[in-house]
Amino acid sequence: MAVGFTFIAAIPLGLLGLANLIAYVRHRPQELPWSTYWPIVVVVPASYFFAGILATSAAFLLRPLRRNLTGWILTGAIVAAIIYGSVGLALAVFYHPVGAALIDNSSQEELWGMIPLIMALLSPVGAGVGAYMWWRGRKGRPLW
Repeated sequence: MAVGFTFIAAIPLGLLGLANLIAYVRHRPQELPWSTYWPIVVVVPASYFFAGILATSAAFLLRPLRRNLTGWILTGAIVAAIIYGSVGLALAVFYHPVGAALIDNSSQEELWGMIPLIMALLSPVGAGVGAYMWWRGRKGRPLW
């Protein structure tokens, strides 16, 4: 899971790097200065990787709950909150230059305040994924 999230994060970062390279070759203003781009390339995938490790650990610890639909929903909600909370935490901790470059028109304090909101908004998505995983298990399909 951690590797999957890291690759998903790498796609837009790679496209941004390509846009920067094209702008550099054409002697035009870059989308993002290279001094800001490289920390983003390190921090964002690392945050998803760390989030995946935390989420996997939580999913392992929550195994006893997954005997019924409610347990699967709760596990999905907690895992989603951990993943997106970790990413938000990385953006807040590394605000200069990463968070400031990715979240326009916000301060570091506003970013810290957005973390619980994002976790709360995306937990239902994880709950839906948990319900789907329960359904797959009930149908005898592989969960992964």
